[in-house]
Amino acid sequence: MQHHKPWTLSDALKPLLSTILAITYALYILAYPPQHRKLAFLVLCLPVALAFKNQLHLTPWFSINDTFGRFLYIWLAHMSHTFLLLGSTPTTSPRTTRKDQLKEAYNQLFARHPPNTTVPAHRNRTHALTRIHFCLHHVAQATLTLSLLYTWDQYLDPPSSHPSPPTSLLRRLPSLNAAEWYERFAMTVSVCVCDMLYFETQHSIFALLVVGVLRLDEAGEWGTRLFGSLADCWSVRRYWGVYWHDYVSVSFSGHVKGLSRGCLGMGRESWGRRVVENGGVFLVSGGMHSVVRWVQTGGEGEVWCVAFWYAGQMVALVGEGVVERLWEGSVVKRWLGERVGEEAVVVLERVVGYVWVFCWMFWSVPKYLLTRNEWEMEKWRRKYSSSFDGYDESVLAGLAM
Repeated sequence: MQHHKPWTLSDALKPLLSTILAITYALYILAYPPQHRKLAFLVLCLPVALAFKNQLHLTPWFSINDTFGRFLYIWLAHMSHTFLLLGSTPTTSPRTTRKDQLKEAYNQLFARHPPNTTVPAHRNRTHALTRIHFCLHHVAQATLTLSLLYTWDQYLDPPSSHPSPPTSLLRRLPSLNAAEWYERFAMTVSVCVCDMLYFETQHSIFALLVVGVLRLDEAGEWGTRLFGSLADCWSVRRYWGVYWHDYVSVSFSGHVKGLSRGCLGMGRESWGRRVVENGGVFLVSGGMHSVVRWVQTGGEGEVWCVAFWYAGQMVALVGEGVVERLWEGSVVKRWLGERVGEEAVVVLERVVGYVWVFCWMFWSVPKYLLTRNEWEMEKWRRKYSSSFDGYDESVLAGLAM
């Protein structure tokens, strides 16, 4: 089992300098695109891979290092989409200066929605805040999210007071044990809400740094929040589309669409193409999460369970899509609309949708975490059998939590 040595400044230099080198090189090739783009992108992958491999050495805090590692692969996917698929080229004229070219390249370096891409209405969250009001907004938002996270960690998130029983991937629903129900509820909140609050905090901090302190960007170039609203998540599809995949949807889906519409020849819009493309995005997301876990555990941890969980989200998406089609053409919906009115039917649909999303996450998130822990412990038992001799099974189960 891997043990990480204490953090030192010299260890942090490798991922830090590699990232600075990668960003500097990316800025250069965006400003002055080379003739051989694919070769240039492969060169960019080298410092990114080095930083990714050493992500846990960046700071003494795991959460920051974990976010840094995920930033690296998301940004590399963005660069692949912008630089290779879109073939971004700076606008030049006889009056264009080197500063102008670098500025245009910088605008594409971290662009959430690159030029010449369609931005869905629910992702086009523009604002007219001045720089000072923008900074005040993010100060207040960061304070609120940090306060909520602190309250959850200190007062609401329960310690693992009892070991959960070994779990198979298709185990029954949770027992009617109150402690187990609350523990699973806490897992769901931690993944679906607390992670969002943490990333929102990071977004606000960087917004303040880039817009308020360094003044590299104007306030209008940054959003007031990173994610969409939980109120918009009345289906699992909307949960992932509005709430999480917002900041990877353009690059990930761009690559998947190139595969489905190019290699597979699925040019005509259809329900099947949508399933293939959504499934591809989830497979890519799950695969990248597996790579992150493999690097962070040095190959010692269970790395595939998270990929199965992401791929399994398609079960919910396809299922609710079928139900939605049946419901839209059903006699029951028409009858309800005549009796209580269309607005009441919409409210009922939203309520049912919220309950469905909560139930799905309440089942799938603990299922993923507990299964991963059990598979990981089994792997360690087999690999380090002598180290586990004499340990009580309940203690081992508690360690897996």
